[in-house]
Amino acid sequence: MRRILSLKINELRSSCGFSRATCEPGGKNGYNLYMQLAIFAMRLLEVMFFVGLAGSTVVILISFVDDGIELFGKDEQPQSRS
Repeated sequence: MRRILSLKINELRSSCGFSRATCEPGGKNGYNLYMQLAIFAMRLLEVMFFVGLAGSTVVILISFVDDGIELFGKDEQPQSRS
C-alpha cells in the first residue's frame, strides 16, 4: 500500500511540473527569465501597493486632524471692511 501511495505522489508531482531537481540547490531546472521577471514585477507592485496604502493613511490622518481643528477650534472675529 505504501509503495502504491508513493508512486501516485511521485506521478502527481511529475505531472504538475514539480520535481526534486527544482528544489535542490544548484539544480538545472529553475525558473526561466520570463518567470523571474514576472515574480519581480509582482513584488514591485506589492511594494508599491503598500507604500500607497501607507501614504493614503497619512493623508487621511492629516485631514482628520485639520478638520477637527477647524470644527472645534475658536472662531475668529470677522475683520471689518473699513
